[in-house]
Amino acid sequence: MQTREQQKGRTVGSVLLPVLTVLLVGIIIGVSIFTTRALGETMESEGDGFRLTDKTFTAAEGFVYSADVKFTDGQAAGLVFGAAEGTHYWVFNIDRRDNRVKLMYFAPDEAGNMTAQVLREAPFIGTDTMTDADRALVSPKVAALDSVHLKAVITPDESGAVYAEFYADGIRRFRTTYTDDDVIDLNTLAEGVTYEGGALGYNTYASRVAFEEVAIGKSDYTYYTELYRQQYHFSQYAHWNNDPNGLVYYDGYYHLYYQQHPYSNYWSDMYWGHARSRDLLHWELLPICLFPNEGTEGLGEGNGYAWSGSAMVYHRGTSAAVDAENWFPKGDGDGLMIFYTRDGARQDQVIATSDDGGFSWTRRVLIPQTTATSDIGITDGKTDCRDPKVFSLEKDAGGNTTRWGMVLTGQATNRIWFLKSTDLLHWEYAGGFTMSRPECPDIATLTLSGTSYEVMTFTARKYIVGHIRYNAENGQIELTAPDGTVITDGDAYAKIMDFGPDSYATQTYFIDDTSSAYFGKTVSLSWFSGVPGAAEAIESGALAAARGRWNGGGFTIPVIWGLKDENGSLLLTQTPITRESTDFEALRTELLREGNLTLQADSQNPLAGVTGRALEIALTLENPSGAPIAIRVNMNAKEYVEIGWTAETGYYVDRTHAGDAGLNLGNYAAKFTSGAVDSRRQSFYILVDQGGVEVFCEDFSRPFYLLTFSSPYATGASLSVGGEVTVEEMTVNRIASVWRDGSVTDETVLYVDRTDVKLDRTLTTSCDVLAYTASGADITWEIVSGDEYITLTETAEGATITSKAKGTAVVRATSGNANRDITVTVSDGSIETDLPIVPDGKYSGNWYFTEAGLVGEKTAGDGFLLLGASGSDFIYTASLDMGSGAAAALVFRARADMSDYLIANYDKNGNVVKLWSPRGEIARAEVSGVDVSSLVLKVRANGRNIRVYLNGNEVINTTIGEEEPTEGLFGLNVCATRAVFRSLTLFEEAMTWNGGALTVRGDVSQTVWRLTNRTLGNTALSPNFYTSDGRLLTVSPEYLARLPIGVYTFTAVGALSSYDFTVTVTEQQHTPLADSASAEAGTNLTVSLGGRIPTSVLLDGASLPADAYTIRGDLLTVSAAYLTTGEHTLTLDDESISVSIYPGATTTVGTKKNNSDSVADQGSAKVGLIVGLAVGGTVALTGAGVAVTLLLKKKKRTQSSASEPDEEPKE
Repeated sequence: MQTREQQKGRTVGSVLLPVLTVLLVGIIIGVSIFTTRALGETMESEGDGFRLTDKTFTAAEGFVYSADVKFTDGQAAGLVFGAAEGTHYWVFNIDRRDNRVKLMYFAPDEAGNMTAQVLREAPFIGTDTMTDADRALVSPKVAALDSVHLKAVITPDESGAVYAEFYADGIRRFRTTYTDDDVIDLNTLAEGVTYEGGALGYNTYASRVAFEEVAIGKSDYTYYTELYRQQYHFSQYAHWNNDPNGLVYYDGYYHLYYQQHPYSNYWSDMYWGHARSRDLLHWELLPICLFPNEGTEGLGEGNGYAWSGSAMVYHRGTSAAVDAENWFPKGDGDGLMIFYTRDGARQDQVIATSDDGGFSWTRRVLIPQTTATSDIGITDGKTDCRDPKVFSLEKDAGGNTTRWGMVLTGQATNRIWFLKSTDLLHWEYAGGFTMSRPECPDIATLTLSGTSYEVMTFTARKYIVGHIRYNAENGQIELTAPDGTVITDGDAYAKIMDFGPDSYATQTYFIDDTSSAYFGKTVSLSWFSGVPGAAEAIESGALAAARGRWNGGGFTIPVIWGLKDENGSLLLTQTPITRESTDFEALRTELLREGNLTLQADSQNPLAGVTGRALEIALTLENPSGAPIAIRVNMNAKEYVEIGWTAETGYYVDRTHAGDAGLNLGNYAAKFTSGAVDSRRQSFYILVDQGGVEVFCEDFSRPFYLLTFSSPYATGASLSVGGEVTVEEMTVNRIASVWRDGSVTDETVLYVDRTDVKLDRTLTTSCDVLAYTASGADITWEIVSGDEYITLTETAEGATITSKAKGTAVVRATSGNANRDITVTVSDGSIETDLPIVPDGKYSGNWYFTEAGLVGEKTAGDGFLLLGASGSDFIYTASLDMGSGAAAALVFRARADMSDYLIANYDKNGNVVKLWSPRGEIARAEVSGVDVSSLVLKVRANGRNIRVYLNGNEVINTTIGEEEPTEGLFGLNVCATRAVFRSLTLFEEAMTWNGGALTVRGDVSQTVWRLTNRTLGNTALSPNFYTSDGRLLTVSPEYLARLPIGVYTFTAVGALSSYDFTVTVTEQQHTPLADSASAEAGTNLTVSLGGRIPTSVLLDGASLPADAYTIRGDLLTVSAAYLTTGEHTLTLDDESISVSIYPGATTTVGTKKNNSDSVADQGSAKVGLIVGLAVGGTVALTGAGVAVTLLLKKKKRTQSSASEPDEEPKE
């Protein structure tokens, strides 16, 4: 196949075909040409294909046109605008294989063939300085990209110019100078090409593509309007972000680089995303600028990924060694430098430079990992050594830095390392200290009362206030406490930097330009997503389901650092720039301003008139009595976030009652406290911004950063107190979006929280659908089809759909120009279960019955179903198909609020079985070769001993700690998957037998192919003594009747599982004795006792002495010495047998008929011998070398006191 480069000027399509008119759905009513086929909203073509819609604009009309381009396969696809069928087409596309975005114009050539002219093109991911080593890792990823958001903004003006902006994944493309006059006029791109208006449509090239989330309007009304998208915080438009990197002010802009994975909404290969701002509030998204690379450039081994680092502005004269390299010719010697971690075969540090304002970077110098790690003896292999932060260490009298320091972290080894350099290029080890799991360090100099201090921070969670100095005597960089003590153990001096759970990787800006409004100040921001892997934090990947287009959390509000002396302790303060920023003032709408207001416990809510999802609240109170204070935001009748103060806890933020978007986010529902603060004056500064709440207390010294996922209808607020307080200051402002201009149009974006609803007739009979418009416009609802299957009830936040009968229906929500269709499937079914499955047990996720079984599904994160039964010791088993997702599990010993539990799961991604609780992982076992479509998970709990089985194999056997639960509810769990549970069993491990057949309900439906009596030496039972049908195992009374009183342990082994059970035999169940027996003279006589243990043995009425007979098992053997030829009577207690002793050969035992079927008639004779019980059938007994064969027959008792009825098998 030719590349697009080779096909510039090509004829469209490999074969010219007639124009084909096709039937289209929705807004698509145009034609498809050449090899294009219309498949709903999907197109595919071999060459270039076009499909036009009925939406047209004149050359004087502006518009915004966007869509998600989702590839099934193929090379390229894009948006068509300004088109006339068969005449010309403007196309903005993404070419996956070439890693390019292109603006093209299609028109017939002189021969009448439709020909493409490329007017503009640029890398989709890449820069002009990109190397072959970069492309080797980037291009294959782009070629496999499954979705790209494309947007075209067309703006004609009165002069005749038609200005156009083109965005891919939210980043403006085809820019060269990144200045205000760097614009595209469609009428000046190429000779003979003018924009004349026309139709909108779609284009594919050698691909199959779906165009989804199509938006067409006069305004960009969908931009940054997602339910949980912050409106005055930074977040990238699409895909994943984590740590902020390289924060620097340069040439009038605050540059924000950040860790980004541009191919999905989850952490993976790391790149550096890029944005810039003139005020730290309004941001411009820029192309990704730093990439992974192969280890072929002499700058690191193995594939290396661009992990975190820091930046500085370089000025000519700073370092003679750098000046000599002439890396900044465009800046006359000035430019930008970054120091970042290359995560490859080792974690080395790389120095890179930019001569174009930070839009592209060139790698220059490698600082080997061993420069730091040799200190602890790691000279080979890879270890954590990352996140370089460079700082000025020593200066001359003129204020020029003469020695620099660099700080690195070793999270795995609990180390902080310092390096030193006098030229920024050559670095040496310079000491360090220990710190628990440090990451992302930063260093800033702050002044309090004329004294300078260094503040060193670690991952946004902790900080140390002290001094950093260079010890010339030993060549070491030392961090000392304010009293001069050299710090060797950082944890001993660390203070809390965030009392909430959700900030991480704080970094400060490098600002050395007096034109900055923050010159001379220390400004930082943090990743707004919590501590990766920490018990108190949310698992960031799980948030993708709620956010949709983006994930990672974006960043906290920028804050200005300061110091506060509180009773001799130096505390870091963090004051949001919004507090004093003049640029922020334009975003405010004042809702309330109060002062000198006295409140009592019974006062009315002073915030009753406040509504909003984006708010700024400043509150200061005099509280001499120490009365509790409670502020609620994101509030409605169902949910709220509470912020407050009490004398016992100090300041707190409580997320216990907050909405969580249905994600069930682990420790999300929790309360976070600062600890007691001895103060009679409380201050709160609160920023509420849709997806997060930031709270700064006690003069900004107690910050809390928390993500929130409150309902868009939770917009209220309240203030209550527990006693008399005086409000000194209370201001509340609603904050406008920094991403849109706020103008009101009739265009709106309509969000629904689900477009696919699954119901049944018993467990999940109804579903609430949340619907929301960014404009606040009314929403109407209707059942488009299937009203015989469902009912629809409108609610304040959307609609409730209720099942009526099995079938499929479609519900439509409409608001203005937008509508959303919701497919509703009502199914029915059941599963075999020993445990009640109750609607009230649905804790999170979707749970419903189908004909295949009980379905549990959760797109991301955990879904839980608690069952209507609890237990302490048990065997609990589920058979299931866990689908293609991450994990499925058994939940047991759980509390109803899921605050405590034990979970045994199979994790497909890790190929492990794990046992865990809220306190963390307890045990794990690696497994392999698992068929996820047929899993059997089993837990055997006995006190603190927990055993976990997978497909019949014990994989975990552990003793849990004293802190783990010993009883609680049973339940099920799914994680990022759709699993189908086929059966749930609670196995009764111990049972009692006192007659009849014994029925055991096994732990799974299967054929039992082996049953052994472990008490009797693992003796296998004959299949004649048991049958299996599904879960039921039936053991015949003929076997059990022969077991002496006692407790017996059995093991049943089947195709899917094995299980143990115990049977307590409480009394003997006697089988009737034979009517008669015979033996050859000179041989012993052996008789089956039928389960008896006789107290007396008589022969012809006389008691036999003890040496005349033996009883072994169920057999009585009479010595030949006491048997003479002829007829005898053998009496066992009150029952008698006629005995004939013949001279000559062995004879058989005689029988006589009665109304009952003989045992022999049911198959072979089953005698009481244990060996006979094992092998079944006729038993050959050998005495004195002669075989005697016994056949059993019922015999009435010799006394008339009772007759024993036939026993029927018991279930």
